Amino acid sequence: MAISCDSCGFISETHPSIFPGLHHLLETNDPPRDSDVPILRASILESRRHIAPLDIKINRVQCSLDLGNLVEERDELMARLVHCTAVVSSVRNVPPEILSQIFMATIRNQDPRTEIHTRWTVTLVCRNWRSVALNLPARSPRPHHTRSTTNSMRNLKSGRPSSPLSLTRGENSKTRRSTKSRNRLSSSWVAGTRSTP
Repeated sequence: MAISCDSCGFISETHPSIFPGLHHLLETNDPPRDSDVPILRASILESRRHIAPLDIKINRVQCSLDLGNLVEERDELMARLVHCTAVVSSVRNVPPEILSQIFMATIRNQDPRTEIHTRWTVTLVCRNWRSVALNLPARSPRPHHTRSTTNSMRNLKSGRPSSPLSLTRGENSKTRRSTKSRNRLSSSWVAGTRSTP
């Protein structure tokens, strides 16, 4: 008959009593009767026969327990490997000048309103990157024009009433040509407003 362990699922076989009817001999020092000796010898052989498979099962269970310890030890070594590899990584030795160029290239095409977020994100990497990112020169913002802004500037320059002028900072212009055109228009509008009393 087999019994299964509820916690680990190990299946153990139960065996009939090795000393059937001879328990009284285990509890006393009386010598066995001649008729009891063959029964005892058969029990000895039966015990030896069952011990070998149990040893195999015990080794199997012990190996699985050792496997858990080995996996834990391997995980610790992998963590140490990752940390040590990160410490000797060449990223830690990038000169500040190159880091500055990388950071500036990253934020060059961003909207100045989100540029500060990018700078702060980079400062969280390490002390060296923080120092480099905080020492980057600030970019000068360019005016961001929309069609309504361009129309408003034309109306203001021509003296026609229009809706209030709104300008936002950013680099969201679709083409360089339209940006240059709008910048010229802005400059001429500013120059025209300075000349009027």
